Amino acid sequence: FSGVVEELRRDVSKLDVLFANLCVECNDYGGLGKLCKTFNPKLLVPMHLRGNIEVLKQLSSFLKQLVSTVFLYERTGDSIVI
Repeated sequence: FSGVVEELRRDVSKLDVLFANLCVECNDYGGLGKLCKTFNPKLLVPMHLRGNIEVLKQLSSFLKQLVSTVFLYERTGDSIVI
């Protein structure tokens, strides 16, 4: 994972929006901390929650420490205009 992130960093200098998996069973919630630190996105969109959208509320403080703007959707299919 770290190798792929570093390879991407060489090609991508800036991200406005980071769509990233949020895995509660994984270290660093699936690498969210590393991804946010590496790319410093303006907006984080956590994905693939396996229907457990409640986890966004539980982790909202943690996520907002990574990126000031996080799309904390309340239902599958919610949208955001950016």
